[in-house]
Amino acid sequence: MQKSELRISDIELMQEDDLRRLFAPDFEVITVKGFQCYLVDFTGYFGYSMIVFGEGKQIRWADDFELHHKGKTHDELRTLFIQKAERVLFTEEELAEPLKSYNDFELRRKFISELLPLKRDFLSMFHISRTEEEKAARAAEEAKHPVFCSAAYGFFTEADNGYAEHLTDMYIQLCNQLEDVKNNYEYQFSAFYYELGNHEYHINTYQGDWDTLSAFGNIPWRGQGAEAREKYFDDLNFTEVQRKAFNDARAKYLKDADENDWY
Repeated sequence: MQKSELRISDIELMQEDDLRRLFAPDFEVITVKGFQCYLVDFTGYFGYSMIVFGEGKQIRWADDFELHHKGKTHDELRTLFIQKAERVLFTEEELAEPLKSYNDFELRRKFISELLPLKRDFLSMFHISRTEEEKAARAAEEAKHPVFCSAAYGFFTEADNGYAEHLTDMYIQLCNQLEDVKNNYEYQFSAFYYELGNHEYHINTYQGDWDTLSAFGNIPWRGQGAEAREKYFDDLNFTEVQRKAFNDARAKYLKDADENDWY
């Protein structure tokens, strides 16, 4: 198969040795925080791309492709790819630092829960089995992956039980760091404003409060409106700072929606 004929499924199945063999010597590899970032030109549909590996396995959710950045030169793409790798990948020392912003929290969460699991033999808990054959195949895979890791939303083999425990420890550390910013008004305001937009609060008139606040913990449905919001705040054990930050972020978001015609 020609490089230009590769489908995304072909690319995502590549291990590091596969890519090196297929593209040698036409690739550049840059080490970012212990991960190997390969800059290669698939030509065709995907074009110049960054494919990321950790311990020989592809970290596909960190990959990036010229396809998503039309009009950029290779030099511009190279800079963009390296910046992305620096942003979405972390060292354990960086993970131990205090949270800087809600965006920082989200990037750390995704790194721990979505990227790091791919360094090992991992089976996601999210799947669809339609036929009896697919259900049987899934059961066989789960039998090979008996270690459930809630932090990764999936399963590991017995051999990686220690790795699963380490991911859990890192996730607990991240949750503890959230406690440290409960009374940081700027952090909370930015978090609420982001999730209001993420859940299209300005047009989500039926359950916008529940949808938005569900991003911060499991809460029962209590309706929509000022009275319901206060109950959700109680359910989430929000501090006075968090309550003020949400109400201020909500007011700012609705004002911005009106002024910028987001409706």
